[in-house]
Amino acid sequence: MRLQLKRGAPLVALVVLASPARAEDRVTVRGAYYREPSTKVVQPMVEVTKDLPGGFDVAAHGLVDAITSPSVATGVMGDNIFTEHRKEAGLSVGKTIRRTHLALSYRQSREPDYIAHAVGLQTAQGIWENSGTIAFNVAYSHDTLGPFLNHSLDVAFAGVSYEQALSPVLLAQVGYELSYVNGYLCNPYEPTGRPECPQQRVRHAAVARVARYFPQVAAGVQLYYRFYYDQWWDPRPDPWGLTAHSIEGRLYQEIGPHVEVRVSYRYHTQGWAQFAFCSRDPSRAADPACGPEILVFHTGDEKFGPLRTQLAELQLTWEARALEGLPVLGWFALGAFEISYGRYFQTTHYQNAHLLQTGYSLPF
Repeated sequence: MRLQLKRGAPLVALVVLASPARAEDRVTVRGAYYREPSTKVVQPMVEVTKDLPGGFDVAAHGLVDAITSPSVATGVMGDNIFTEHRKEAGLSVGKTIRRTHLALSYRQSREPDYIAHAVGLQTAQGIWENSGTIAFNVAYSHDTLGPFLNHSLDVAFAGVSYEQALSPVLLAQVGYELSYVNGYLCNPYEPTGRPECPQQRVRHAAVARVARYFPQVAAGVQLYYRFYYDQWWDPRPDPWGLTAHSIEGRLYQEIGPHVEVRVSYRYHTQGWAQFAFCSRDPSRAADPACGPEILVFHTGDEKFGPLRTQLAELQLTWEARALEGLPVLGWFALGAFEISYGRYFQTTHYQNAHLLQTGYSLPF
């Protein structure tokens, strides 16, 4: 959710954010392009949301990822270029009863070596004259993966959040997320016979967000923080213990009656997973923290080790009312165009990346 920057209506925007979510009659088309030295991703997406009689609402989306990269998934070692497609479709149906919103959702994602099915239940309750919202989400997904789809992964998720408008121009939100992951978590293309990473993982995340609107200058600021920690399910020596911190700041500024600029920056830092730290250097076998229960696991995945990423992004949004009355182009006058460019920095061998996104959203 974002703090809307409609001039002269900061209180209305905050109340909308803090009230139970409803769909809009809207169709959105987006495209994204991600490029790093070894990988290119092109993603078109379309989403439709619709309010229905009786307090019902529905939302549906579909997207395709076209991923081009060198990979051992081609079956031949070396820098062999291949293109793979991931297709995703999702549907959500909701019902609003006074200040309560309930929704059921389903999502399916498919690619040649990965198939995922996910179902979810979301509920949101408006409180304090609809100036606040308590939301609770649960979800379950079952994935099959690997070159022969011979591995499985199950994830159970639960999350709770509380959002409150503290004043007509100030909004705060806190939340907690818990997920239990059970199944194949390592690279399915690792050579056979090698030890693998743990098969269970409990993931904790605590989040906080504050948003402030400045009506005098038609600007808004958001600050977001996320703390992450994971662990082993049972009391055996913990092979996980990975912690991470993410912080993001966003500045929104209206530069005209129908033009908005957003500048954002996100920084992420994380430490070692204990088993990855221990298996990286054989000499650590003598370390008391690297017992045999942990040394049995191994991974070469950089995401289980120290990682730093940064994303700096600039976005421009234009409400196309100036097109009203023009031939053909007038059809787009009620919608809004978006375009953004981001520069992604990371401390892995994949190197830095470019991220370009564009889209158009039209109410109907």
